Amino acid sequence: MVRIEHFLENEIPFDDLREFGLTKNMISDLPECVKQRLLSGYATPVTLPITTINEEDKKILSHAKLSLVRQDDGSVDVMLWPYVDTSDVDEYSAYVQRNLPKGGVMIIQDNYAQYSNSIRQVISVPCDIIQKNIDVMTHKFEIVKEDYKKLIKGSVVEFDFHGHTCTIGIDLEYPIGVRITNGDLEKWMQDTDIANMQKYNFGISGCWILEENASMRYVDANEYDDEINREMGRQNLLRTGSVPKMS
Repeated sequence: MVRIEHFLENEIPFDDLREFGLTKNMISDLPECVKQRLLSGYATPVTLPITTINEEDKKILSHAKLSLVRQDDGSVDVMLWPYVDTSDVDEYSAYVQRNLPKGGVMIIQDNYAQYSNSIRQVISVPCDIIQKNIDVMTHKFEIVKEDYKKLIKGSVVEFDFHGHTCTIGIDLEYPIGVRITNGDLEKWMQDTDIANMQKYNFGISGCWILEENASMRYVDANEYDDEINREMGRQNLLRTGSVPKMS
C-alpha cells in the first residue's frame, strides 16, 4: 500500500512559495477544502497563479497546482504541477520547426518547449517552474551537481540511486514536467514513446484512440466515423503521399 504523507500548516514552505508570488496570507486564505487537500499529501484540486521573474526582471505569469513533499531529512518541499500552454509548431522559427519534433526539450524565451505527438502541438512551461521541481528531485534522489546542470539544460541523465540505475529528464507531458524511470536511458526513451503516442493509432482491423484522460478506446474499422476517416486519410497522405480510396 502506498503511504500518503500528511502535513501541518506550519510545515508549508512559505519562503519557497513566496518566490512564485504566493504569500503566506494567500496560502492561509485558501478555501478549506483546497488547503486540506494540500495538507493531506495530494495536489491541490485547482491551479493557483504563479509569478516568476526572468533575467530582464520581466514578470512571467502562469498557473500550477501544488503538492507537498517530505524529504528523507524531514524537511518539507513543494512541487508545482504546471498548467501547460499549447501552440502550433508553425508559429516558431524554421530552426525550431526542424529540431523540436525530433524529441526532447528546447529553451525558448524563458520556457521549456516540447513537441507533443499526441496533440501535434508545441507545449511549453516557464523554466523556473520546472527547475523548482528538478531542485526537489535532486534533493530527494541525491543527484550530483554535474547531472543537475545537464538536467536544467534539457538533457536526460542516468544516475545511481542506492545501487540502482535510474534515469531522469524533463518531460512536459508528465504532470510535474520531470520524469524518472527505474532503468537506463533506453528504458526512459521507451517510456517517452508511450507518452508521445498519437491520438489515432491505426491497425489492420481498427483504430486505438488515445483519450484526454490517458485511457484508450478501440473502434472497429467498419465503425469509423467521418473524423476517423479524415485522420486515416491524413496519416496516409503524410506517409505515402497519396490518399487511399475509402470503401
